[in-house]
Amino acid sequence: MAPVMSNTFAVFTVAWGIVAITAAVMVSIAYGKPYGVLAEQFAETTAAAAAAAAARAAGDTEWGKADAVLYAENPLNHAGWPRRGASGASVAGGSEWSVRAIDVVALAELVLSVGADAMPASVQRGAKSVLAVMDPADATRLVEDGRAADSVREIGLAPPGYFVTLTSLPVAKSEQSATSCSYDWRGKRIGYLERSDLMLIKAILKGYRVPMDEVTIVKIPVSRWDKLAEMLESGEVYRIVAYVIPNGAHLGLIRRQRVYAQGFAGIDADRVTAFYPFARLEERDIALGLIMDRAMSSLAHVLPKDADGPVFAMRQSVMLLAGDVPGDAAAKLAAGGGVATGAGADAGADSEGFASGTGGQWTFAAPEGAYDGGYKCFGNLRLENKAECESRYDAVGDPKPEGANVWDRPCFRDSDCPFWNEESAKIGRGVCTKGACEMAVGAKATGFRKYEGTPFCYGCTDPTAVDCCERQGDAPDYAFPGDYEARRAAGSEVMLVE
Repeated sequence: MAPVMSNTFAVFTVAWGIVAITAAVMVSIAYGKPYGVLAEQFAETTAAAAAAAAARAAGDTEWGKADAVLYAENPLNHAGWPRRGASGASVAGGSEWSVRAIDVVALAELVLSVGADAMPASVQRGAKSVLAVMDPADATRLVEDGRAADSVREIGLAPPGYFVTLTSLPVAKSEQSATSCSYDWRGKRIGYLERSDLMLIKAILKGYRVPMDEVTIVKIPVSRWDKLAEMLESGEVYRIVAYVIPNGAHLGLIRRQRVYAQGFAGIDADRVTAFYPFARLEERDIALGLIMDRAMSSLAHVLPKDADGPVFAMRQSVMLLAGDVPGDAAAKLAAGGGVATGAGADAGADSEGFASGTGGQWTFAAPEGAYDGGYKCFGNLRLENKAECESRYDAVGDPKPEGANVWDRPCFRDSDCPFWNEESAKIGRGVCTKGACEMAVGAKATGFRKYEGTPFCYGCTDPTAVDCCERQGDAPDYAFPGDYEARRAAGSEVMLVE
């Protein structure tokens, strides 16, 4: 057995070396200039763009000689799946997709400004299709922009990725870490690598009403992505939020550094998704399931207390900016763990819990006459009088595990509930369900109708202000968990991170 084990270790060592070299080469090539070809894009004049469009119309162009170019702000996360599936197998008969680095928000603005037909050759690169991987919030804005042509659309979702936080050992071991329920990062320096990381950071700060000017948010340049451990250990940044796709080269780069990964234990996910509805919180083994590789040694670590996460899961959008949808796009997405959502795909195929499930599914109605108007013990329905309910001790004098309960009257109709009004009624939220009222984001139920905390509302100049809802009068536009899709369907305002 010894020779076999030796050969196996050698194979893994060589494979890991290839991954490391590939990642290094990709970074040096893709990011040789500030986001690659952006300088060239905007240097081309309108006349040059018009000439390029005329040449394409006359057939004198390189447009049809390549397959597809896929732009991404972090190409290391997306270098593998366009070429091969999650299992490593190539897509049979697949076309060639070139994955390149770019500031995709600036690229989208370029497309909106000059139009797909006048796209500069330095961006088109002779491809039949120009695609971009974008944060879903940016993709939503792009599609809804009045300047966008019908051809600019989402064709699929990239393989699922996960947000983790990276820090040093002392911070990971301390109580004042990402597992703290407060998520109060005031006075801290929080690092990020790509735009999706920034979106989640802003959502956490807004969800916990932390003023942006009291936190220093640091964009870590690509040239230092292999120096994350040094930045954390020196205190240059307190914590780094990173979006990673399993089995990607970006995760491989993180594994090679002595960083400590954590999830988001104790976080109120509803506060975060009210500002960033594209992420969902889920349990995941971030030790052996994500950060620490089973086959090869990893310098990155996860402490036992942090092994189960949870982490925020999210899929980035794959957008068609110019040209035609590649014929094998659905196959490439499926092989890599992604989902096709555009033409020819079943638009409902990608639920996987990412849709908020609002609309008709959120129709709550208590059965007529199911509850009388008497008071009950919230948290322990077996206790039938106010004294026993509100006592911190049970009948034999032992402390209750849950502490004192609340003596409250169950709701009988929707109008009994604090967050039901004519605005919330439009989407069927804030209603009475089996005697208990649905609470708005930011409010924690302490009784059937009672609550503590300050709710969030839409339609405010500063949605994080504690008096935001009060300013709206008798019918505030409250935010509810997972209400994004229902509000979009109703044509109401949705809350997105700026």
